Amino acid sequence: MQGKQEEADAQERKQRKRSRPTIGRDGRRFGDPDFMGDAEVAEMFGVHVETVRKWANDGVIPHTRLGIVYIFSRRQMVEAFDARALAEQEKRRGEP
Repeated sequence: MQGKQEEADAQERKQRKRSRPTIGRDGRRFGDPDFMGDAEVAEMFGVHVETVRKWANDGVIPHTRLGIVYIFSRRQMVEAFDARALAEQEKRRGEP
């Protein structure tokens, strides 16, 4: 009987582990669609991942770090992307 209980407990732990949000080192896999990793932000802005990390470290874009993983709010990144696009559009209008 004890063996069956241990097996059931192991299965339950395995299931709980699978249902947790996953944060990959590359920042691409999240269980929560409200957050993004650095690779996804880099793809969004069309820049290198290191540029995104530099922007984050310099305070240009808001972020949270979990060890070596950078985590970004999708809403805030969309707002930052829209602001950047507007600034580029205004810059082009001002050029002769």
